[in-house]
This record gives sequence, C-alpha cells and structure tokens, in this order.
Amino acid sequence: MIIGITGGFGCGKSTVLELFQKAGADVFSADRICHEIYAEKEENFVTQLKNYFGSEVIGCDGSIDRKFIASRVFSSQKDMDFLNGIFKKLLHDRICAIIENGRKSEKVCAVEIPLLFEEHYEKMLDKVLTVFAPDEARKRFLAQRGFDFEEMQRRDANQMSLEEKVKLADFVIVNGSTHEFLYQQFITIWNIIAR
Repeated sequence: MIIGITGGFGCGKSTVLELFQKAGADVFSADRICHEIYAEKEENFVTQLKNYFGSEVIGCDGSIDRKFIASRVFSSQKDMDFLNGIFKKLLHDRICAIIENGRKSEKVCAVEIPLLFEEHYEKMLDKVLTVFAPDEARKRFLAQRGFDFEEMQRRDANQMSLEEKVKLADFVIVNGSTHEFLYQQFITIWNIIAR
C-alpha cells in the first residue's frame, strides 16, 4: 500500500508522517528529498542556481542558502517557476523510485508530498490523505516554528486550496485541537490501510 500525504503549509503533515513511521510504515518526505538535493550540491544544479540567483545563493560555508532562495521564491512567481523547473525532474525521479520500491515491499509506504495533486502524483498512489488545519491552528503551529501568517499566505498562494485537497483525498485528518484527537484519526485510517 502506497499512501501519499498532502496538505497546506503548517497543517501537520510531518507530524502525521511520524505517526506512520512509529506504526511501522516506510516513510519519505518530498521536503527532505529537496534538502538532500541541496546538500548533494551537484555541479549542474548549483551552476543553474548561481546563474539565476547570483553568487549570494552560496553561503559563507559553501552550502546553498535555502533561506535566501525561500525569500525570493515566495515573493516572486517567476523565481518560484524557475526553482520548480530545476527541481521538478530531480524530485519526480526520486519520488517515482520510492513508489516503485514501495510496491515491492510488504510494508505500508507513506510519502509526504506538499504538491501531490498539483503534480498529479495521485495517479501513482493507492490512497491519498490530506491533513487539514484551520487557519488559527496553523498560525499557532507556525509561530512555534518561527514562521508568520504572511509566510503561510505566500506559500498557500502557490498551492491548490486546502478545501480542494480535502475534496480530492481518500482520507482526511483534521489537526486543530489535541495530539490525542489527531492520533485517534490516524489509528482509524491505519487500521483500514494496514489490513
């Protein structure tokens, strides 16, 4: 069983992914894969970033400055389109390999993909779970991680609406009150998919 996890920025996708891991699933995250791509500093990838964003995209320690890139892409659609363009194939190939390997496993495979519907990964998955949280809860969760409401709105503007993601999903987890409430919803879904 391959299940995709999606939702908006600050809805709790990573928290739900951790629950899948604790339950025994193999888990993967598109965000973590992107971080790995940045960390690998493949020459062609770095060259494209420098040619587009300038040399300030490389930090003092030689690493790619992801915060600098985020500040650019979440305030400019043109910059966002460029970054998505160079990431698209690298990320797509790795996600496809994860799904292919997951099909050979007896275990549940959970893959967190923020742009799951936007990039049409639902066609490759057995089920899709959307994590939904009301704006007030998202503001609270994001404030704990050092993000503000404006950042949430900028990121939301580059994604399908949460309401649409909820409509398209096979399962929905509502994250807005207690961890226990979140966990009970997860267990109900886990008992269905892990049979």
